[in-house]
Amino acid sequence: SPQHSLAPTTLGRKRSMGGHSGASADTSPRRPCPSLDGSPRTVVSPGLGQSVQLPNGYSGHNLEHHEVHRLPSRVLWSITLLTPLLVAMTNNLIVWTDGFLLTFRLFITQAAWTYGGPAPGAAVLLVVSLVFGTVATLLVAHVAPMCAGSGLPEAKGFLNGNNIGGVFKLRPLLVRVVGIIFALAAGFPIGREGPMVAIGGTLGYGV
Repeated sequence: SPQHSLAPTTLGRKRSMGGHSGASADTSPRRPCPSLDGSPRTVVSPGLGQSVQLPNGYSGHNLEHHEVHRLPSRVLWSITLLTPLLVAMTNNLIVWTDGFLLTFRLFITQAAWTYGGPAPGAAVLLVVSLVFGTVATLLVAHVAPMCAGSGLPEAKGFLNGNNIGGVFKLRPLLVRVVGIIFALAAGFPIGREGPMVAIGGTLGYGV
């Protein structure tokens, strides 16, 4: 099993200026990170005073992009409290709006059934569900195609250090919220659990 070294490492680094090269001391802590071919190398980690030996086979590409923040504790607590509050408010908005649309669909279906019989009632139910489903489909197909999935792979990829552009933007956020409302109101056999993870990630990214 790989051993983890906790000793800080400082190395000299050669610089070339005007055709002359010289060694200058670099006191930045570095983490050794093996490359894919197994040869060790170091990754600069600003603000980190420890070096961690990783198993062979890790390139360390993602580690190079990790940053060490220096935010005050009050800012961290504000982010920690504000993010779940926004997620909870968004989830309640989705649940309330979806309940309203489902009640509306049931009401006009019952009215058509009462005054016209089973055939008009079934026709009204079909038309309303088709309209709701069309709204959700058009939003995903023409406004934000990246919202076709749950958003979980994109969120996990971002947390692993990959730069996935356009995921945590306002447009995908609105399309996911409105799209999941109309998709649920249309009666599709889906849930809001997966999209809520992506919605929460977008809100947290914005905060």
